[in-house]
Amino acid sequence: MKIPGRWTDIYLTKPESVHRPFRRVVVSSKISKKAVVRNLLKRRLRQILKEVLKQETYLASLNIAIVSKLGISAISFQELKKDVIKLFEKIRPPAS
Repeated sequence: MKIPGRWTDIYLTKPESVHRPFRRVVVSSKISKKAVVRNLLKRRLRQILKEVLKQETYLASLNIAIVSKLGISAISFQELKKDVIKLFEKIRPPAS
């Protein structure tokens, strides 16, 4: 399942039964030619993902890939965090 956002797209799939779920963060060289910038964005996205996984236990059994979009390097950490958290809220299962 693809969840499109303003700065990132999130892809979710069910893992095969014999494998552990994986977490991937993709920041391509189209975002920035400088490795320093790409690595900074990866660290930010991994930290946000780590915080989301602590709060949302239903995500623990899914493969998650976060793919960045153009323009992501111009925004602050707080804006990025709000955007990613809003995307994960779209898939939250209904409370029972």
